[in-house]
Amino acid sequence: MANGITTGVSATSFAPNNNVTRAQFVTFFHRVYGEPSAPAATFSDMPTNQAFRNAISWANAEGITTGMPAGSATFRPGNNMTREQMATMLHRHIGNGAAAPDANLGRFVDNANISSWSREAMNWVVYHGLMGVNTTRLNPGGNATRAETVAMLYRAVDTFNVSAP
Repeated sequence: MANGITTGVSATSFAPNNNVTRAQFVTFFHRVYGEPSAPAATFSDMPTNQAFRNAISWANAEGITTGMPAGSATFRPGNNMTREQMATMLHRHIGNGAAAPDANLGRFVDNANISSWSREAMNWVVYHGLMGVNTTRLNPGGNATRAETVAMLYRAVDTFNVSAP
């Protein structure tokens, strides 16, 4: 794929509707920054795949993730990434945790489903147009697909002029 952020699941398939795992997401995100090195993370469930290990270590060193649940000794690399988890990680790093003007999350019928820990991040991604939403739903706890993940990362890269050093 362009800029090397993602690859297909095989030589001939991207599988856009497949769910993205937490390890895959941080690996895509890590590639945006040119795959910088970082001290090894100490999560008890680190995968054997070296690219995943490097990306998880980077995300942990950068404060993008603190484990799951927050502050725990596990990352849960094989778990599906939810849309609100993705928003939170992007907000922590690209948005530096900054608040955004009110994006009127109340207009979405499922706004009550936004976890308290992700509400500010969800507001931030919606305000900046990073998250694809339909006109009535955010689906915050829904699994992010590979297509949604790539689209959100590319929007963030374009909006905030993110690039590898």
